[in-house]
Amino acid sequence: MASPKDSPSPETEGVIYYAVDLEPLGVPLLSKYSDQRPKNQAELKSLTTCMLSGVQDLHNANYGHTDSRWQNIIQCGNSYRLIDLEFVCKLNERPFTPSGYVRKARPDL
Repeated sequence: MASPKDSPSPETEGVIYYAVDLEPLGVPLLSKYSDQRPKNQAELKSLTTCMLSGVQDLHNANYGHTDSRWQNIIQCGNSYRLIDLEFVCKLNERPFTPSGYVRKARPDL
């Protein structure tokens, strides 16, 4: 029997799925237990290149992260990844704000 991912129905056509692996894939750069932020210019350049590439990929898919911060970056070997996609929103639309989360933005947004 085909799964919904194999045969899209009218309700799921155009829906984008992503998988969430619930196991650590890297080391958080900043947590209450450690501070692994870049220590020199070469590490900072590598991190910046990886993060801009990740943000560009999200933007090319018409999404924005909205919660980019040290705690949401992990190091995987020699590269870095942006994690914590729970606040991702469509670009050019009013951002989704979960209850209990205070968003500091212009009042007209």
